Amino acid sequence: MTLDPAQLAELETTLGADTLHELLVAYREDLATRLAQLRTATDPEAIRHHAHGLRSGAASFGAAALAAAARDVELGGGSLAAVEHAASAVDAALGARLA
Repeated sequence: MTLDPAQLAELETTLGADTLHELLVAYREDLATRLAQLRTATDPEAIRHHAHGLRSGAASFGAAALAAAARDVELGGGSLAAVEHAASAVDAALGARLA
């Protein structure tokens, strides 16, 4: 599972369905932006910064595979391909949930 259903249910209980929906829409847009920024980053500090942003957002919504892949890049290992693959799965899950 790319998004943790229990974490999303807890957020929905805490925030309400409408607010969670709005946050997921915003997160989907942010995911695309941060991924594009990571793709074009060449400076190690910029790479770490953008990977950290991807990691934080992913963790907020229970996207563990994306958070782990971004963490690996943030720490100087890992691959952009792994981040891309995980981000694609998260985007698909968000699209299905928001439909």
